[in-house]
Order: sequence, then C-alpha cells, then structure tokens
Amino acid sequence: MDEPGFSTKAASLYVTTAAFINGVRVPGTEAIAGGYVNANEVVVQHTIGLTFVRTFAAGDVVTLHGYRIGKDGTVGIISNGDGRTRISAHWVNPGF
Repeated sequence: MDEPGFSTKAASLYVTTAAFINGVRVPGTEAIAGGYVNANEVVVQHTIGLTFVRTFAAGDVVTLHGYRIGKDGTVGIISNGDGRTRISAHWVNPGF
C-alpha cells in the first residue's frame, strides 16, 4: 500500500560522519556505515566508532557532522542522555 511520504522500493542507505575543527573537515576522521531500508521504511540505527589523534589549540571548536548517501530521507547525529554519542579529547604532552 502506497502512502504519501513513503517509498515503495527498497534501497541501500549509507551514513557518513566526519569531525571538523573550526569548520574545516579533519582528514582521517571520516567513517561510514551502511544499511538496507526495505519498502516498509524499516530503519536500523547504526553505531560508528573511530579513534584519531589530532592537535587542538585553545579555543578550537570541534564539531561532528553526518550526511546520507543514497535513499531519500534524513540522517542526523543523535546525542542521547546516556552519552553514547560523543567526541572525547585527551591531553597528550608534546614531549611524549
């Protein structure tokens, strides 16, 4: 049964994330997850994990962005109250 706003075809959906510092994408921070969305619009939530080392300066603004590739729809970064979506930073002594 076709309903307005719903697809009648199954398709692949890929979600890409990347970290940005002061609005500039940080190379090597990209991650991708893929899934299959059926004709009934059943969607599966994905978890992407990535670790990288990068030098930050005082006052830098670090953000995480996401976008979709493929099937029409929306994608977003979900930050739940349980802290499962986060960007963590650790201080590493430059002489280390």
